[in-house]
Amino acid sequence: MKLTDPILDDLGRAGICWFASTDARGRPHMAAREAWAPLSDEAVVLADTLSPATARNLRINPWAVAGFLDAAGGTGWRIEGPARFLAPGDAGFAQAALRLAEAGATRPKRILHLTPVRVERISSPDTPILPDRAAKGLALIRAAAARADRIGPLGPSE
Repeated sequence: MKLTDPILDDLGRAGICWFASTDARGRPHMAAREAWAPLSDEAVVLADTLSPATARNLRINPWAVAGFLDAAGGTGWRIEGPARFLAPGDAGFAQAALRLAEAGATRPKRILHLTPVRVERISSPDTPILPDRAAKGLALIRAAAARADRIGPLGPSE
């Protein structure tokens, strides 16, 4: 799946990132990441925290998910797909390390490479995903309530 320009722009502005994988028994492991960057419209790279649990989990099951939220924590993206490690000397490591350095990483020793297969818009419970639609829906509800007040209750008249 290709990441669209709006998704790429949002990833560049994201202030929070989590990366999750699962162990052999299906138990999740999630950790925050300090730096991330789109590598292209078909990959996202994240600075690895050298977590032994992440390494062990990805050897068993490469399927992972990363969540990115804007700095205020309101809206963002959930990106799911296979992940793999890039280490110095691996093809693509130098380009990924450069992108992460531009994003603020300090010389990553190992990099997570995530290939998007499924991408979803996410938001906090207080932030509607589609604010324009939410506002229009609220306006419709208020208008219907105002009409109902003018009409009065429905039922047999006395």
